[in-house]
Amino acid sequence: MVSDDGRTAVATVQFTGRAKDVPEESVRAAQEAFAPVRDAGDGVRVEFGGAALRTESGPSGSEAIGLAAAVLVLLVAFGSVFAMAVPLVTALFALALGMSAVNLVAGFTTIGTSGPVVAAMIGLGVGIDYALLVVTRHREGMRAGHSPHESIPIALSTAGRSVLVAGLTVIVAILSLYLVGIPFVSALGLASALTVAATLLAAVTLLPALLAVLGDRLDRFRVRRPRADHAPGHTSGWHRWTGRVQRRPWPYLLAATAALVVMALPLFSMHLGTADGGSAPEGTTERRAYELVSEDFGAGWTGPLLVTAQFDDAAADGPAADGPAADAQRR
Repeated sequence: MVSDDGRTAVATVQFTGRAKDVPEESVRAAQEAFAPVRDAGDGVRVEFGGAALRTESGPSGSEAIGLAAAVLVLLVAFGSVFAMAVPLVTALFALALGMSAVNLVAGFTTIGTSGPVVAAMIGLGVGIDYALLVVTRHREGMRAGHSPHESIPIALSTAGRSVLVAGLTVIVAILSLYLVGIPFVSALGLASALTVAATLLAAVTLLPALLAVLGDRLDRFRVRRPRADHAPGHTSGWHRWTGRVQRRPWPYLLAATAALVVMALPLFSMHLGTADGGSAPEGTTERRAYELVSEDFGAGWTGPLLVTAQFDDAAADGPAADGPAADAQRR
């Protein structure tokens, strides 16, 4: 295909297998085949796009950034390396189990390339969150005078029960994506539900085991002094804040509502659509290819409609034998 001004051309490379099954070596070989065109002279640009290229692209690194942020937040909140490490170790093992389950299920149903990424982010978030609840309750029990082995059952019977209820609620809510009827969305829900289920399993098995192994060494390797708001007779900042809100609830209610409304305003300018090359990060070859085709051929060229027709012997003898369908069949 050549544009009207003759400056832009589009060539299609068709692989025999599905996009997700195309080896990276085949994709790179197809790209290298256009090296002579790219080296033809100054002003020549060669960009690549399509489903095979999106499948080849690896992780963006957002998971590592989220994990680093979680380490910093937990270290500040707990003030101890061991206490910080327990939720992270639990979440990472749960994430590995969840991803293994996703890969296993992918052998029986199609899960898009974005499914594991979304599931990993959700699994990491809820895994740290659920473990954080149990560890916090366990530390409170130890400060109240319980031994570590006494505090662990108390933490599981209180915070652990909340974790189970919250996790099951999340799983049911995510699986409701099947009601949408879109396979891509349904696959996202299935992958995310599997990772959340793995975090629940780790929260009631691996997490108590880690706490039992550490025992009273949970607060070892402190990075700051213990907080004084747990001393007898001391009122914490959160307690004082809650008291102010309860004394004057209406101003805080109105202020919170106004803030939520302001943060929700971008919803009215949100544009919905399917993922394509225009969704790729700026500066990538896929994004540049999308922009070239849109500018020189029109936006519709980036989302063509594929029409298929199947003919049998009866169709050849029927009224359609002399129509456009018959011409298409003969071609």
